[in-house]
Amino acid sequence: MAGPPKLKPSDIYRAVLDFIKENGTDHAINASRLTKYFHGAHANRSTSGRFRQEVGALIAEMRERGHLDNNGLVPASEMETVQHIGKEHSTDNVWLRRIEEMGARLLWPQIQWEDEILSAPDWFAKNRAPALYDNRFYLYNAESDVGQNLDGDIKDTQPKGGWVNGVPPDDWDSSVHW
Repeated sequence: MAGPPKLKPSDIYRAVLDFIKENGTDHAINASRLTKYFHGAHANRSTSGRFRQEVGALIAEMRERGHLDNNGLVPASEMETVQHIGKEHSTDNVWLRRIEEMGARLLWPQIQWEDEILSAPDWFAKNRAPALYDNRFYLYNAESDVGQNLDGDIKDTQPKGGWVNGVPPDDWDSSVHW
């Protein structure tokens, strides 16, 4: 089984934005405080020392770029840049772009894509996102009462867990898609 996905700079910026949203701009950001603000594939890694080291290294890079000062605060002059990086490269935007590219709204019109992504990103990552990338994953199409994959192939019912064989295939790596 593959190890945890590599942490990307955009993951850090997104976590910083979530931290600021909850705590305000006058609370110092450090690896220990930031680890609880990760979503998707990184959501349950906060207790890992290795994960805190990865976060710490990326925080150091943010300091080098001037996006964090020596006190762990985002300078007012850099807030717009931090927001842009955190939002533009966020998982939700990647998923929303993919939804538009592949026409997912037409395949599964009953799904409220944005609402699900924003309200339950971890659930979405497991239960919807695979349908955007892998034709072995089927979602229920309420209009035709069938299971349907991204190629439009039909099954009489949606397979258990969405996957053709009921479980993710060995070659499926969800971390590639966020």
